[in-house]
Amino acid sequence: MSQLSVHGPLVVRIVARLFPLRQTLPPGKSLEELKRTYLKWERINALEFILLAIAAVYAVHAALVWYGAKQVRSDPAAVFVLRPGPEFWYFPASLLGCVIAGVLVRLLNRAMLPEGGREFRCYSNVNAGLNVSGMFGAIAVVAVAFGALLSYFAASNEVLLRQNDMMIHRLWSFNDETHSYTDITAIRNIHNPQENHDDFEIDFANDEPWTTHVEVVFFTAQEMDFLARRSGKPIQQLVAQ
Repeated sequence: MSQLSVHGPLVVRIVARLFPLRQTLPPGKSLEELKRTYLKWERINALEFILLAIAAVYAVHAALVWYGAKQVRSDPAAVFVLRPGPEFWYFPASLLGCVIAGVLVRLLNRAMLPEGGREFRCYSNVNAGLNVSGMFGAIAVVAVAFGALLSYFAASNEVLLRQNDMMIHRLWSFNDETHSYTDITAIRNIHNPQENHDDFEIDFANDEPWTTHVEVVFFTAQEMDFLARRSGKPIQQLVAQ
């Protein structure tokens, strides 16, 4: 194992153990020689990744916004419909878009470099002192799996406020919940000064609390006021400790 993986920061040593280097340099080639050969390609790859990632993120974001809109149900009784906003979809789009950009960069290397970029990948692994190709592959699998799951469940995440009751579909849930406003025992708006954001929480007598700390839909001031009036519960303004 290389000096970097043995004596580097703890996180580098852990990654090196998870993705150990199993390659050696091609016969007759030194690391310095390969550095001179591929330095420009490292820079080209970085530029390619940035440009492709920007384009891919925007394209995936547009697709996810469309997908989320297709899941909106029609409920004539709903006074307010709360769903994830366009800003939220940039998070899963960033995960999926960066993976797409990485795959495209690899395909470009296969097309433009000798031997399909095999020597370049070998140099990158040896230079890093670990199996960089395997590490990025594992990261890509996790990112795609999490991004796809989050997108699937977020597309169903919503709150419908009706005149006499409310319907909730929580994130990471397959089921709808319907609650009478009399089920609400408390409503809180909790300000977190350290992170400079607010969490809106609703307590129910017969179910788990609903909170924007977990969910990806958010109440406007008008929707909060409607909920407070229909439930008869004032909104408690609290500060997180």
